[in-house]
This record gives sequence, C-alpha cells and structure tokens, in this order.
Amino acid sequence: MTSALLAAFAGITWYAIFMRWSYRHRPGRGTESSHETGIQASPDGLIVRRGAVETRIGWDGVRKVSSNKGHLAVFVEGADMLIIPDDWFGRDSARCAAFKDYVTAKVSR
Repeated sequence: MTSALLAAFAGITWYAIFMRWSYRHRPGRGTESSHETGIQASPDGLIVRRGAVETRIGWDGVRKVSSNKGHLAVFVEGADMLIIPDDWFGRDSARCAAFKDYVTAKVSR
C-alpha cells in the first residue's frame, strides 16, 4: 500500500513539475519585453503591435486596469490579461505615467 501511494505521488509530482513546465516554455513565449513593441491608446481602445502582429482591444472589452510598480495589467473580457511593462516605454517615464493615467481614466468611467 505504501509503495502504491509513493508511486502515485511520484507520478503526480513528475507531471506537475516537468509536463506543465514544458507547456510554459514554448517558442515565442516569455519574450514580451525583448521584442520591439508599440503600444497606443486611442479613443477607440488599445492597440498593441509586436512585429507583424497587431492586437486591438476596444474600451468596452476592458473590465479592469491595475497599475503596479513596473507594469500595467489590463483585464480583458473573454481573453487573457494584457501586461504592459514599463520597459515598453524605454526611459520616458513621463510618457509611461501619462499612458497609465489615460488608460485608467478611460476604464474607470
């Protein structure tokens, strides 16, 4: 009985550590800060461009915005959360602060 329990826990641990970990390290993931990214807030919504991919999010699709030190989290209806790191604005902290204020004001209305 003890051997069966130990084998079961070993299998669960193997799955939890290695199998799930491999899903998170697919090519193209985890490079959000290293690729050239353009972010724009328009009267219609948010526009994020990374290479050949452009993502548009209308203001009515944004549920909540959370501003923390180092990033802005945008919670989108029916999609994953969009995290906008301050690194995307380079060394322009005034532009970053203005962007965060504008997005927060648009969503809180």
